[in-house]
Amino acid sequence: MGDFDWNSAKLHSAIATTISEEGYGCTVNVTTGSTLPIMTALYEGQLDLVMAVWYDNIEDQFKPYEDAGTVRRVGVNTPDSGQDFYVDCP
Repeated sequence: MGDFDWNSAKLHSAIATTISEEGYGCTVNVTTGSTLPIMTALYEGQLDLVMAVWYDNIEDQFKPYEDAGTVRRVGVNTPDSGQDFYVDCP
């Protein structure tokens, strides 16, 4: 499983790892890194799963692999979560 270096992704990966290992008896190896190397490893078949990604940031990169059937999106973890930037205004 590919994991990213931000906390919300780590949470989703930890939940999926626990369910896979304790619920289904699977062995899960987690590789953590930044977006480009983790997604490249997914595209190349070195990883089987990524639990969370900011799709809007990688759509141009992701789309050719999705169109080729190399990867696919299978669902949304938290549908009420928006991809935004928040600025503190004093």
